[in-house]
Amino acid sequence: MKYFNKIFDIFLYESICILFFGGLLFILEDPISPTLILVSVVSAGIAALMGCIGRFFHLFKHDREEE
Repeated sequence: MKYFNKIFDIFLYESICILFFGGLLFILEDPISPTLILVSVVSAGIAALMGCIGRFFHLFKHDREEE
């Protein structure tokens, strides 16, 4: 699970950025904004699921070097 934390961060930051720009487009009444907001919610859901799995299986702990 070397890349689990990086993939989790990608989904989390993607959902935040898309939600921000989707909200801006919603204010400007762009017809694409509902699609962007839906993608953001799905991405946040995947990040939440990955967060729960990572917490349950202790995947977010840093590897410690043995002394």
